Amino acid sequence: KCLRQNSGGALVDLGIINDQGVQIHYAGPYQLKNANYGQTTWFKDMRNQSAYISDVFHGFRDFPHFIVAVSGQWAGSTWFLKATVDFDKFNSLVENTRIGETGWAFILNRKGEFQTKTHTKPDVDREPYVRFLNSEGVTDNNDTVVVHSESMGAGQIRVMSRLKGGDWVLAFEQDEPEAYTG
Repeated sequence: KCLRQNSGGALVDLGIINDQGVQIHYAGPYQLKNANYGQTTWFKDMRNQSAYISDVFHGFRDFPHFIVAVSGQWAGSTWFLKATVDFDKFNSLVENTRIGETGWAFILNRKGEFQTKTHTKPDVDREPYVRFLNSEGVTDNNDTVVVHSESMGAGQIRVMSRLKGGDWVLAFEQDEPEAYTG
């Protein structure tokens, strides 16, 4: 309870997971002690990493969230500390980044899948963002790019910056006429 309050509700729970994927200690609102994550995609992906952030998924809780985990050695075994981040709380940080009527922010992964809600403009052209994330020869994962494009006859400004080691893009779009007014 204290963890959720001190994080503004963004952190749902914490768990300690053994090298077989069994959560042996759990602090949170669900009955997930002894949950076995051994065959889950995120556990398999993070096993050989010292730090890991998953994409948004539903999992055992059946609501959107993502995992932040770190690993370490203790008593000859590998252990994982996993925190669950509430999608709605995380999303509100991005979703509330609006400028004017047409400016909005969102996050996509390398596959072009939204990692934030899309209620304002779900028909966004994802291809430029996926191309940006998958561009070769880029070594700085924190670079930011501003692009002018023509979209349905109207100019548009796109701002892109890599997150999560280059696996996600934080994007902002706004119609050009509105961007340059005021």
